[in-house]
Amino acid sequence: MRADRGTFFALCGLVFLSGATSLVYEVLWLRGYSIVLGSTVYSMSCVLTAFMAGLGVGSHLGGALSVRLSPQRALLAFGVLEVLIAGCGVVSVPLYYDLLYTRAPGLYAAPWLAGFVHFASLLPPTALMGMSLPFLTRAT
Repeated sequence: MRADRGTFFALCGLVFLSGATSLVYEVLWLRGYSIVLGSTVYSMSCVLTAFMAGLGVGSHLGGALSVRLSPQRALLAFGVLEVLIAGCGVVSVPLYYDLLYTRAPGLYAAPWLAGFVHFASLLPPTALMGMSLPFLTRAT
């Protein structure tokens, strides 16, 4: 019984940490886009829309893929997804600021183009975030 209780609390901790880091990334991306696109409703809308779209797409994909795995492999897949999400977080500042903002200033001539590029660049990490919970659920 103690092993089950310890496992339960460990999984609760994983869920908490995963969700907390996702919210940290969202706030950091909002702050980063404020520098690049200005602190406007458009930059906030772009980040929030990409965040919600990625979570939805990722949740659907994660749900479809997780049922094919055993609980042990689903937990391993959850760990891999979390590492990939962390990698996206590390790469995000150089990607969004150094590469897109400094080296591709032509993107910001048309606001819709900048919004589209940033929306598309946020979909992969947010989709990974959305995929993580179905895999963790399958593991339990």
